[in-house]
Amino acid sequence: MISNESRTVRGKIYKNASAELRDKGYISPINVLVQMDRLTVKQVEGWRFKRINYLEGAINLNLAKLKHFLQGFKKYAKEHHLKPSVTVYKS
Repeated sequence: MISNESRTVRGKIYKNASAELRDKGYISPINVLVQMDRLTVKQVEGWRFKRINYLEGAINLNLAKLKHFLQGFKKYAKEHHLKPSVTVYKS
């Protein structure tokens, strides 16, 4: 049985992922986390420019909730027949 909290998180993931897909033609976990206010653009830039060593430490979620987010993100991608690709973030 899915809890109300899980349903709410999944709804936010789907809403923000759909908006990203519509606007950019692709989705990424980082962009969706920014849209969900769990990560800031400043934090992402800090990570990209090596001022933040681990992005996981900057995300406003504990590791269990981050895992739940990533599972929901993966489910969204699978349901929408999206193909994964590797992105290299260069500093």
